[in-house]
Amino acid sequence: MKAVFALFLLAVLGLSGCHSDHYYHNEAVERARKFLLKNAPELNAEQINFVRFNAPVLLHDQVLGELKPAYERVSMELHQVCITWIIPGKDELYMVFGVSTGRMDDWEPNRVIRHRKLKSLAVLPKVAPECRKYAQDNFFSRMDSDEICVCRFTMPYLLSTNFDPNLDPDGKLGPDALAAARKKAEDLRQYSLVWKFAGRNLVFTGLGKRGFKGWKFTMAGLLSDEELKPFVVSELMTPADYLNPFPEDKEPPGAAEEKK
Repeated sequence: MKAVFALFLLAVLGLSGCHSDHYYHNEAVERARKFLLKNAPELNAEQINFVRFNAPVLLHDQVLGELKPAYERVSMELHQVCITWIIPGKDELYMVFGVSTGRMDDWEPNRVIRHRKLKSLAVLPKVAPECRKYAQDNFFSRMDSDEICVCRFTMPYLLSTNFDPNLDPDGKLGPDALAAARKKAEDLRQYSLVWKFAGRNLVFTGLGKRGFKGWKFTMAGLLSDEELKPFVVSELMTPADYLNPFPEDKEPPGAAEEKK
């Protein structure tokens, strides 16, 4: 999944419940982690450490059905839950499969599924982990437990936005250099990676080439729905698109194209 991947799941499964449920979800992740490391002898030392120290992505659905990102509400009926790591250097998704109710106090690992979904063209897993790490270092102290869970274990949205770009985050550019940076930015697109909470959003904004190529965030903050809405041009990707390529057909024209 992102990133990609650091609390946990009732926020993921519907933003409801008590802290004891978060405890059961975290315990399920620990069981999945131990089960995966025991049953994946092909992982090298670096990949083992990735599983040990990075949070997974959670996929769920009813016991029969197609797996979906776990940002949707899970009821008390039985669901299949795959606790999934996207491991650097591996073409497969490593999914620890189990069946449980939404609370996950009864979730036990059943088997490891190595799912060969082509992810080389997916764009969000390449950037979400870095954003999560920055959030952990700089924003978690200002977020409640549900918001932390959403950031750590769900996938973000990708939006086309039009904030005034921060082209000199370190404040070191002189007037001429800043003007040159603004000129160069006209050939770039602004994208924002967004985790949506109840009433506010964790937003990472930066510039990249058309198709989300070379994107790096230069601004980050917690914005209310009202603060974010005026700067949203269009929604490009949802959490369900996390493992998909960039949707070039949904890309709005850039500033340079609009001037022509």
